[in-house]
Amino acid sequence: VYLAIDIERANNPTYEIFIFATDSVFTVFVKFVITVIESNEFDPIFTTDNATSFTLQEDYPLSLIVTLNISDLDFGLSGQFDVSVSNPLFEIVPDNGNREAYLEVSLVTPFDYETSIQETLTITATDRGNPQRTGIITFIIDLTDVNEFSPSFQNTPFVFTALAHYAIGTFLGTVSAIDNDGTTDREDINYTVVNIPSEFAYSITDAAIQLVTDTTFDSSTSNENFTFTVTAEDNDPVSPRNTTVTVEIRLQNDENNHGPVFGLSFYSGSIAEDASDGTVIINISATDEDFALNEIAGTISKFELTGDPEVFSYFRTVLYPLDGDVSRGAIVLNGSIDYETVDSVTFSITAVDTSPNNLTPRRSSPVLVSIIVENVNDNPPVFIGEPYITTIEENTANGTEFLEIEATDADFNNIDDSFRPNFSISTHPPVPFQVDSVSGLLSVAGELDREQNTQFQFFIFAFDGLHNVSTNVTVFLSDANDNAPIFNVTVPFVLYVFEEQSFGYEITTITATDIDGLPLNNEIRFRFVPAGNAEFLLVEPTGELKGLRELDRDTGDTIFNLTILAEDDGSPRQSTTIDLQIIVLDINDNSPVFLDSSPTAEVSENATFNITVLTLEADDDDIGENARLDFSIVDQGAVGGLEPFRVRTFENFAEIFLNDSSAIDYETQTAYIVRLAVRDGGSIPLMNTIDIRINVLDVDDNDPTFPQPLYTATISETAPINFFVLSVLAEDPDSVTNFAHQLQGNTTNAFFYINATTGDIFLQRPLNHENAHTHYLIVETFNLDSPAVITDSTNVTIYVSDENDLAPFFLAISNENLDEGSYLDELIVTLTLVDLDVNHMAHYVEFTLLTESERFYITQDIDPANSSISFANLFLTGDVDFESQPLIAVTIRALDDNTTSAQSAIATVFIYLNNLDDEPPVFDQELYEATVNEGSLAATIVTAVHADDPDVGVILNYGLFQRIFPINAAPFEINSQSGVIQVFDDGSVPIPDFEAIKYYTLEIIAVDGGGNNDTTIVNITVLDVNDNTPEFENTSYVGSVSEGALVGTSILTLQATDLDETSNADIFYIIVSGIDNEHFKIIAATGEVFVEMELDRETRPEYNLVIGAVDQGYPPNTGLTYLTITIEDVNDNKPNFTRSTFNGQVFENEANYSVFIPFSSTSNLLYITATDDDIDVNAQIEYEIISSSEFRIRTELINGAYVGIIETLVELDREVQDRYVLTLRAIDGGGLTSATLPQVVIDVLDRDDSIPEFDEIEYFVDLTENGFSEEYLITVSATELDSAANNTNIKFRISSVIKIQVNTFTSIDATPENLFRINDTTGEVFTNSDQFDREQFVEYVVTLETTSRDN
Repeated sequence: VYLAIDIERANNPTYEIFIFATDSVFTVFVKFVITVIESNEFDPIFTTDNATSFTLQEDYPLSLIVTLNISDLDFGLSGQFDVSVSNPLFEIVPDNGNREAYLEVSLVTPFDYETSIQETLTITATDRGNPQRTGIITFIIDLTDVNEFSPSFQNTPFVFTALAHYAIGTFLGTVSAIDNDGTTDREDINYTVVNIPSEFAYSITDAAIQLVTDTTFDSSTSNENFTFTVTAEDNDPVSPRNTTVTVEIRLQNDENNHGPVFGLSFYSGSIAEDASDGTVIINISATDEDFALNEIAGTISKFELTGDPEVFSYFRTVLYPLDGDVSRGAIVLNGSIDYETVDSVTFSITAVDTSPNNLTPRRSSPVLVSIIVENVNDNPPVFIGEPYITTIEENTANGTEFLEIEATDADFNNIDDSFRPNFSISTHPPVPFQVDSVSGLLSVAGELDREQNTQFQFFIFAFDGLHNVSTNVTVFLSDANDNAPIFNVTVPFVLYVFEEQSFGYEITTITATDIDGLPLNNEIRFRFVPAGNAEFLLVEPTGELKGLRELDRDTGDTIFNLTILAEDDGSPRQSTTIDLQIIVLDINDNSPVFLDSSPTAEVSENATFNITVLTLEADDDDIGENARLDFSIVDQGAVGGLEPFRVRTFENFAEIFLNDSSAIDYETQTAYIVRLAVRDGGSIPLMNTIDIRINVLDVDDNDPTFPQPLYTATISETAPINFFVLSVLAEDPDSVTNFAHQLQGNTTNAFFYINATTGDIFLQRPLNHENAHTHYLIVETFNLDSPAVITDSTNVTIYVSDENDLAPFFLAISNENLDEGSYLDELIVTLTLVDLDVNHMAHYVEFTLLTESERFYITQDIDPANSSISFANLFLTGDVDFESQPLIAVTIRALDDNTTSAQSAIATVFIYLNNLDDEPPVFDQELYEATVNEGSLAATIVTAVHADDPDVGVILNYGLFQRIFPINAAPFEINSQSGVIQVFDDGSVPIPDFEAIKYYTLEIIAVDGGGNNDTTIVNITVLDVNDNTPEFENTSYVGSVSEGALVGTSILTLQATDLDETSNADIFYIIVSGIDNEHFKIIAATGEVFVEMELDRETRPEYNLVIGAVDQGYPPNTGLTYLTITIEDVNDNKPNFTRSTFNGQVFENEANYSVFIPFSSTSNLLYITATDDDIDVNAQIEYEIISSSEFRIRTELINGAYVGIIETLVELDREVQDRYVLTLRAIDGGGLTSATLPQVVIDVLDRDDSIPEFDEIEYFVDLTENGFSEEYLITVSATELDSAANNTNIKFRISSVIKIQVNTFTSIDATPENLFRINDTTGEVFTNSDQFDREQFVEYVVTLETTSRDN
């Protein structure tokens, strides 16, 4: 089908074409409906009387801006368009139309010249065709500024300070204003300064006032405030705007020359851990020399605690009223303190004076404070490692220690035994255990037998002198393998099994019992002794005894003797053995077997009674009754149920003999299949059968005869020569074929001949039905050995059939015309049929409708004057409709016979229907459902209805029949031609409003030109528009998650609500933005936020995300909230020391003395430092010394860092050891230990603490009598163990001299300086006299002393 001319849908929306297909007999047709689709050919076009570029003031009112028209030359959806504006400052009405519309664009948001000096208004119209086409128009609007803002001063209020020591020209501050208007003349600002004091000056630079001092002040200047005004005015030439502000300058004396001084250089005190809040620990005082000149500067404003906040958080200061020039206060307990948390603290307290003007820096002075916390027994013992559950083996020896009970007492400090927990054990009921009261070690104190008691439960008590606590101890006894298995059988152990059971057959399950308790000790395994057995399997863990092979008693498997061992899995293993005898029992497992597998025999049909026909032998491998045989005939296969044969049994032989000779007749049965059965004598007998064929030998004792007296056959007159007609076969019961056939009186001119052997009769000459339609024959039979003797004959009748060789035919057929409508028995046409085959026509003729048999029928007549002519009368009963079938083709078939060889004729009658306008239109749907958005404007298309009229070429008109609901309140109209329903707004009925009316019901009518009509119902549902944005419960959320959280860990769930309905209120959640937001994911349906990637707090401790809740309306609305996710720390970083080696020094002879930095003062303590990337408690570092009895290390928080300070535990002696090397480790609050263990090298510094010692205990010198004074005698020396620096100023002196008399050896004290002297530095000894007389004194004992410079 091709388009022949140009078509326009507006003129004709549909075309109907009938297409016919006709062959020589049949015709069919199809109705082809072509719907014309509107094509989208034209763009929407804008026209306007306004200029597309113009200028407006920024204060233009919110009103109409431009008007314009739009048109689209297309029809239907292609002529409908939607209009939108690109700039949110404007609004267009209406925003859609059909083919043409008048549009108004209004300003709905004020202009702002300061934001934008030009606005672009682009209006776009898009039609609804396919593909869509678009029209665009753009307006450019230039804005002019309006002076709407006064100058605005910045950073108010303006208050400046001038200090007494400022020089002339010192800058004090800036006063400036800005103007938010856009044009240059309004941005320029003029300043006016009124009543500025003479002490100050100003200048105007960079559109601002700069203030400076203009005089000199001194320390005698008193405090004073000065004020003046500044006015800022813009340069608008028409209506300038101005603003005035007050400026204040404060002149202040700022002398503060001295800092406070504490009454003591060091404060110390103590506090019991059970003291109450506010308990005074130490009274403090301070003075300030400034008090004499400036009481304000000389007054202490506060006492501050400084140092580690965690340390001094236990304390606070109290400042008392001024006592003359002395400021007094106290350090008091802040809340409570716990000795177990902190036993001593050292921190600083700072006295801060008062600033005279709050600008001059305050002065302060610190002093060190040490407070000792006194321990109180306020904590009960706490058991460590509960619950105490352990297991020991039974039979454990007395005194064996097996469990340590540990308890701590926060009050116990390892310095003495105060508050140390002491352990004891409960005695009811008594248990075979004891506990060491000090160590807590549990040990065995009695016999342990698991078979009597499997466990013990008792209490252990810990007592610290005040508190007594207990813990439960459970001791389980583990089993010792001290019992052997015992078989659960009777002796002797005999089992019986039948032979020939299949592999794996179960015999029995051997069991044994072991009273031990442990799984290994009472788990029993079974095995053969010796191992391995070919006939039987013993499953080790279960004791199942199974057969490994089929036993055959007939081949020698009769008795088996076995030994079975039962052994447990304990250590050492325990075992028991038992003897087992297995006796094999015989079963009837062998069927009898015939020795001859295919026996046969013969018997003559005239054999005599009791003659032996056949003897067979059988055998059975079983024994006894199982081998006793018995034979029987189970089937003889004889006709009529006769039993010609019997069988006799002789041991293993069967003799078959003739039982009834009269039953043997070859002509009755030529052979017998005798089924012989043999059974053994078993309790369940086994049987075997064999088929024996016994052939009957024939004897010729019967004549041939015909089975029936008459044979008939039919043959077509057109049959060919030698055509087989029928078979006439005589029968002879004897097995030998010894007879023949012949036709009585047969000649070579006969129509038929016969095969003498088979009796088959064949056609010999052509036949003609018209000449002879029946032939009669006689067939004879005779024995070949007596051909002259006819033993039997039969009659044969052969019919010759006529052939139907002429087909009937219809005479001329005409086409008919008929109006559409209803008819009853209306004769349409009479057809004439002719058949020249008179004989067949006289017997039968049949007319059949091949098509349209539902509405048409045929009657038939035979021409009385000519039997070869028949008439077929075609009648119509029913409806014919032009719209459904404009042409009816009725096909008629005529048959001249009711057989498969019938001849036929076919005729087709074409009936053309005349069209009448008689059909009403019918709507496509009985009910239409449509929707419209609330607020839709006039001409908005809602839906379209459509009706079809079966009549061709009919134009329908659509109308609004009635408004069903609400009555007369539906704002809709219908296009009478297209059936399009659209919004109608004439002011009388409100446009669709979801809140007012949620649905409308209309009844629509369609009328054709004949006045026929149909109505349909249209339900219009008003849809809610998406005019609400989802809102979260909170504008912001805070969540937290551990940095070690697994992927998929939930953090929190956010919820938002939407006031809209249906899909407009269906919300899904998204992550809108956020740095590194790929670390998190939100479930769209639920708002659940969870971890998407591994987190690391050390890399990023916090994430800020913007979460959106998006409804599923169109266009969708999105509500936002802010989510802050804090990453919680996990202790995943070990402390790291900042150095691998630390060096320090300490003086000897000092206990509790801190190690300091080498070559510095002792106040520069050596700080051991380590870092930890974690935070909070995980970053709190404690330091430990690995194995040292001379030093300890304490941890302090200094300037936010945890540092270790090493102190001496005992007084060191440099002379014993001058250097110590310590190994440290750091442990964070989460329990992780540093990866490195640095060393601390501590040098012990010397103090002059050693007494010099002479190098010799005694010196012996010879002195010459009567020598001279100043005679050198000897040099003595002394050594001090101190370092060289302390060993350089040893002094010597003579403390006494004793004279020893001659003969009597009496000792007499003498004045040393009269006899000897010693160089106090060099130790050289000289005489100090020349009066030495041996006859008086033979010896002098001089006692020397040596001293160090400090001692």
